[in-house]
Amino acid sequence: MRIKLLLLLCSLLVIGKWASAHDICLQRKARPNPMEIPIFPPSENCAILSNILNVNFDRTKDYATITVTNKATGEIVHSKTYHNTNFVMIDMSSCDKGEYTIYITLDDCLLEGIFTVQ
Repeated sequence: MRIKLLLLLCSLLVIGKWASAHDICLQRKARPNPMEIPIFPPSENCAILSNILNVNFDRTKDYATITVTNKATGEIVHSKTYHNTNFVMIDMSSCDKGEYTIYITLDDCLLEGIFTVQ
């Protein structure tokens, strides 16, 4: 009985973590595509969990510049270039509540996404 209760509590904890994580839809900024070659969605992903912004890259990047701006004021709250990384964590707990835009500049593209700090 205790084991079943423990498994139930662990399951609820994991589900609660998933429910509180918000995936951020990253969009590749448009580049001229005169031949209309299909462009695949970015393999990089981004999520915010408990005011921690997590950015995952599909492979180690030589460099990635991440800039976060307050959507209402246009203020840059974070801007940094990361070298030889495939994972970045940014603490957003000191930022005001509201909507923010993340810009990720890689060697081959620019990604953009919108998220909310609560």
